[in-house]
Amino acid sequence: MRTITQVAEELKVSRRKIYDENKKLGIKTIKEGRNSFITDTDFLKISKDLETYKETFGNVTERVSNVLERDRNIIENNISDREYTDLKERITSLEEQLRMRDEQFIKQLQSKDEQIQAKDYQINGLIQSNFNFTKALNFPLEEVAVTKEVKRNIFSKFFRKG
Repeated sequence: MRTITQVAEELKVSRRKIYDENKKLGIKTIKEGRNSFITDTDFLKISKDLETYKETFGNVTERVSNVLERDRNIIENNISDREYTDLKERITSLEEQLRMRDEQFIKQLQSKDEQIQAKDYQINGLIQSNFNFTKALNFPLEEVAVTKEVKRNIFSKFFRKG
């Protein structure tokens, strides 16, 4: 006695196919727990029936796949010169579009880089101004005369434009 799984593996078909053959041939399976068994004589009946089936229809899928492969080769080989030229032009056009997008992207990156450098320069200027202002605030008051002219000189010294 053999399990349905063993029979399917030996005959290289699915378990569903074995159950279908059992039904077709009127073979009863023997159930024990979760496993279904068939006798050796039933196994021989199924294998003989499947051999007949394979001899009759087994090569159909192989023949169909061969026909499909042949048709695909014919189609590939029968592409006209005009179609080939059109495809080649399309590929060239797409490559040109990609090259132009690459150049545009590089220009955008360079522009962003310049903007970042300008912002860095501006930030450095603000940091320097803040430093100078802090330095002016910490300047000793007794050294500073109260006149407007002295104040202007101090602030112009620390806050020069440029």
